[in-house]
Amino acid sequence: MGENGGSVISSFWDTDTSGQTTSDGGTGKTTAEMKILSTFTSAGWDFTNETANGTNDVWAIKKTVDYPKLVWLMVNLVSSRFPFGWYEVNFVDYSAMANWWEAENCAASNDCNGMDFDFSSTVDGNDLAIICNYWLEGI
Repeated sequence: MGENGGSVISSFWDTDTSGQTTSDGGTGKTTAEMKILSTFTSAGWDFTNETANGTNDVWAIKKTVDYPKLVWLMVNLVSSRFPFGWYEVNFVDYSAMANWWEAENCAASNDCNGMDFDFSSTVDGNDLAIICNYWLEGI
């Protein structure tokens, strides 16, 4: 039959929202700590915009705004964020991105009107790479 063993590593929960201060596994963090990139990268989580923990880019985070999200969920987010192009990326979308190019502090402006696809808080080459993946394709 089964065996009761194992360990929980590199796992976190929000002590503020849960009201739980202890657990049999994982590490409790405040809501503010749960929205800081270094909380997770120091535990070995592989995020976009960093290579110390790998280049698979499993996770993305809107720094200081939201909890980490799995990158594969971003495909759904990206498909809902192109305001133009009838769900096909074209020059209208590039023009919209150009209006926000190199904008910073995107979390304060609805992710720079949806153009900060990797939630890095800046519209940059990483966001351009994401939009290029959908060039003239339906999303």
